[in-house]
Amino acid sequence: MRMTVILILILGILAVVGCQEEPLGPVPVDMQAKNLISLEDNIEHHQLLENLHYELIEGTVIPGRGGLIGDTLSTWPKGCFFGLQVPPGALDTQDPTPVAFSVQVPTYESYMMYSHLNLPLILRLEPDGIEFHDSVTVMATYMPWVKDEPVDFWNVAPVVDKGAVVDVIYQDVGKVDVQSVDAGRRVSFKVNHFSDWEVGELPD
Repeated sequence: MRMTVILILILGILAVVGCQEEPLGPVPVDMQAKNLISLEDNIEHHQLLENLHYELIEGTVIPGRGGLIGDTLSTWPKGCFFGLQVPPGALDTQDPTPVAFSVQVPTYESYMMYSHLNLPLILRLEPDGIEFHDSVTVMATYMPWVKDEPVDFWNVAPVVDKGAVVDVIYQDVGKVDVQSVDAGRRVSFKVNHFSDWEVGELPD
């Protein structure tokens, strides 16, 4: 009798195991990110920018006065500063209306989720497309968890055809200034327009 009960239990367990389906719920992060992009695939890299989570730093600048906009990030290690130094002559002084500026930086969690991709420092500057009479200085803390030195900065420029992004060009490439600060490495560079900018080291 006991042997019969044991056999029934074993068969029951095998039946349950054999009928199990794929687990429900979110796919683990490493599986989600496994087949994503690198800098070598420009279009997919640009698509990834749309799906990251960002922290926002914002402020307003009065034309003819200029000013400094900046702050630290709540999800990054302590003291990581990001900001914009806007000279008095950057904006059209004929229109005195204050202009709202912002810097969007991916959260620390976003970088960790895609850490295997070795993402560059990503800075989304807005208003997108605005051009300046005098260059604006962008200041940022390079990722403290990355050992590689920041070398280049570049503009990520999507090429749009019939409403779809058909190519992405890295342009306006330059060398960043790097300073050692308590939080790590502070990088700065000048831009003559706002859009998506990145810092790292471009492939040769």
